[in-house]
Amino acid sequence: TEGRPRVAHHNSLHPVLLDVPFLLYHPDLEPRHDDRLASQVDVTPTILDVAGVLNDHRDAVDRMAGHSLLGDNEHDVVFAEHAAMESPNDEVERLNGLDFSPYEHTYKAARTSKYTVRFRSDGTTVTHNRNDPDGTVPGEAVERLRALVDDRLERERGSLEVNDAVREQMERVGYLG
Repeated sequence: TEGRPRVAHHNSLHPVLLDVPFLLYHPDLEPRHDDRLASQVDVTPTILDVAGVLNDHRDAVDRMAGHSLLGDNEHDVVFAEHAAMESPNDEVERLNGLDFSPYEHTYKAARTSKYTVRFRSDGTTVTHNRNDPDGTVPGEAVERLRALVDDRLERERGSLEVNDAVREQMERVGYLG
């Protein structure tokens, strides 16, 4: 596969794709820079907070994994996951010189203020020391993050309840096969 063009970067969960800034402008907010870990799960509570209705929806917000980035709460670990991309048939790959093999795996990632660890479904683990690009990630940190990512994602996956009507709609639009 060396030298063959890759199709996209969307399911790699590389640090450059995970460590992205979140910019929010509101005329009533003072500009600030915040280095705390944040995740997409924090967007909704933050918007509710900016809109001044966070407390009106406190029961729903308390059930969310995220919190308002305007408050003082912090994440110790944030998570990401990406499903495998379905490969087109071999003929499409051959004719276009595309290599889909990197995208045939699921990815899970856990990030702390110090480390990013990515777990691939083939058993490969890729680590990144966020404070020292040449530094390593200790084995005990990798194992701790593996346990946390597995527990968190399995718990969240198990909490999804889909009734028959929603399942039928999802099947119609192609989300479920």
